[in-house]
Amino acid sequence: MDRINTSREIPFERNSEEVRQDRLSGLRYNKMTKDKEYYYELDNKIVKGMELAFEKLLIEKTKNDEERVFSKGGKIIFVKAKDLLKKK
Repeated sequence: MDRINTSREIPFERNSEEVRQDRLSGLRYNKMTKDKEYYYELDNKIVKGMELAFEKLLIEKTKNDEERVFSKGGKIIFVKAKDLLKKK
């Protein structure tokens, strides 16, 4: 019968500085991942807020039968708010 080796053998020795650097790099990776997730969520919230604000603006302009002014290709365009609200 073959014996199963249950002893933990360390293939090579590492000094404490190498271990510390590995731990720091792991922490940096986790922090970067969390930062990316945070900024992705923040970006989504900002965009959603801007869309909501624009929609509220269109509703208010529609009540007063006003127009919105845009620039397209260097030309000024006036568009009724109710037309923009219909497109949404």
